[in-house]
Amino acid sequence: MRTIDEADASRPTRREPLPATVSRRDALALVLRHTPLETLASLASRGDVVELRLPFRRVYLLNHPSHVRQVLVTDAARFTRGLAIERSRVVLGDSLLTTEGDEHRRQRRLLQPAFHRQVLAAHFAAMARAAAARAEHWHRGQTIDVSKEMLGLTLRCVVETLFGEDSSAWGDDVGEALGVLFDISPRLLLPMGPALLRLPLPAHRRFARARSSLRATVDRLIEQSRRRRAGLLGPLLAPDHGDAAALSDAEARDHVMTLLLAGHETTACALTWTWHLLAGQPAVEARMLEEADGVLEGRLPTAEDLPRLTYAERVFAEAMRLYPPVWSIGRRVRETARIDGHAIPRGAFVMLNPWVIHRDPRFWPDPERFDPDRFSPETASRRPREAYFPFGDGRRRCIGEPFAWLLGVTALATLARRVRLVPDPAREVLPLTYLFLLYPGSRRRGSRDRLARGLPMRVEPR
Repeated sequence: MRTIDEADASRPTRREPLPATVSRRDALALVLRHTPLETLASLASRGDVVELRLPFRRVYLLNHPSHVRQVLVTDAARFTRGLAIERSRVVLGDSLLTTEGDEHRRQRRLLQPAFHRQVLAAHFAAMARAAAARAEHWHRGQTIDVSKEMLGLTLRCVVETLFGEDSSAWGDDVGEALGVLFDISPRLLLPMGPALLRLPLPAHRRFARARSSLRATVDRLIEQSRRRRAGLLGPLLAPDHGDAAALSDAEARDHVMTLLLAGHETTACALTWTWHLLAGQPAVEARMLEEADGVLEGRLPTAEDLPRLTYAERVFAEAMRLYPPVWSIGRRVRETARIDGHAIPRGAFVMLNPWVIHRDPRFWPDPERFDPDRFSPETASRRPREAYFPFGDGRRRCIGEPFAWLLGVTALATLARRVRLVPDPAREVLPLTYLFLLYPGSRRRGSRDRLARGLPMRVEPR
């Protein structure tokens, strides 16, 4: 095994059969940088398997589609959840995202039928109405925070779809609480992170208040859904549902907290980046609008229109290639695994990085270019399936993926026919990383380093 210094001019090629090893000193320097995406890309240039020897932890960066398939699909039994998911139990409890083994399979079996694409299609009209209503509140020349607007839209759609509940009266409060949780959640990754959150610091008190507020809202949603049997989860949460009868109130709350957080934040993030990318590609935007005009002919989209909105779907897919909301997927090695002929020891961590693999020129020619036609059937068939994995893969593939595709395409087709979103020339858009998600940010005035979450854009009518 070879140790590579940053000063070493003779770096291994990407075909190096053994993993590159980054010394403890260099690994610490890389991890402590405030540019995780650039750091990951730099490390990936050293080889398909790169080992970081950190104090008390060995981390392997896996940078090839075959590794994605091995870790998430064919050899998944040798790996368990990563540190970020493990620590997220502080917020999400014992939910579909955080459980393992038999308990995870039981929960997946309970929830999977509610997320079938045909079942979700019955709620398609509500998604289209919510998108149209959102645009009605915007006026010509107004500067909006696209990130905040997409969060509001997706939260309303998630709550109405899952629970049959109108969130317009309290959605802003929930969105603010969710924002607090995401802002503070990176601290969970620190050594003894969950214990540190119990320290009586102002930020930690905000975290505790936001979590309590969300739990109270979730408890109310569960109670109303059980009583009214409304939405996708109403029948599942009903007391006389055969399988759900074993769920305690706490278990039901953990499920719903996960679906609320994961269901609306990730889709909102993907839509935010899509509008940013479209604003810089007027030809792509015009082609998507031409398709929407031809298919919809002035009306709101229906579920029957979806198979014909193929270009809007490609636009959404390409945005998630360039800016995958979940930019890194971690796993802990349960049993020693062999990857590219090298033994990855038990207890080590592996990282699969959509940000890196989605931009690998071996699978994505001219990878920085925004080109939705990469997802035409002919082009897609020429690359490994696992070169694209914004929703993960295997038995832990995101259960809400069909919901994200439905809502993403619906929002694009509905909003693009009503408004144009123009970049704010005074703002520099930058990637801003959170514990799970990748949001756009802008540099605050008067500060060279601080970042503010959000994507300001100006509204122009069609």
